[in-house]
Amino acid sequence: MAYFAGIRGLLCRARPLFAGPYSILKATLLGFAVGLLTPVLHIVFLLISPWDIPRWLCLIPAPALLIVLYWKMDWSGIRLDSPSSLQSFVAALLFANGFLGSVLCYRNHVCMGGHRQHPPYPEWHYWADIGWVGSLMAATVWLCSVRSPLAVACSMFTGFILCYRFVFGSFGGMFLFPI
Repeated sequence: MAYFAGIRGLLCRARPLFAGPYSILKATLLGFAVGLLTPVLHIVFLLISPWDIPRWLCLIPAPALLIVLYWKMDWSGIRLDSPSSLQSFVAALLFANGFLGSVLCYRNHVCMGGHRQHPPYPEWHYWADIGWVGSLMAATVWLCSVRSPLAVACSMFTGFILCYRFVFGSFGGMFLFPI
């Protein structure tokens, strides 16, 4: 009985997290957290479950949660004026640059052993990794600061790719698409 009372207490304390519309900052931070947790869910579903399920099926909860975040977001706080639209466009280009760097990292550093398992690498490879990670993070912060709706999706992808690539070593390149 005490176990269920503890769970009930935890859910009651977490209620403000799910109540009311989300500000752009709250939705962006929740998107980043969902992105960080997606590879963990991938491990739970793929490696621990007794069922033989397709690998890409493990990625479905993230877009579903992204839709929920957009649904719960307070759209009155979104800026749609010309300067913020221009800044959103430039930040999206910066994000695209980081995504391209992530793809190049995947092609050059990921093998069955994981990320960077066969050193030595030239020094510029390390700087390139720092560059594309910084590009993704800077674009996400910039999009959030101009209150762009793109910030939520970009933060989710940034959290996902950081956890997936650097914590779990890209799972040894098990996906056919270069993420």
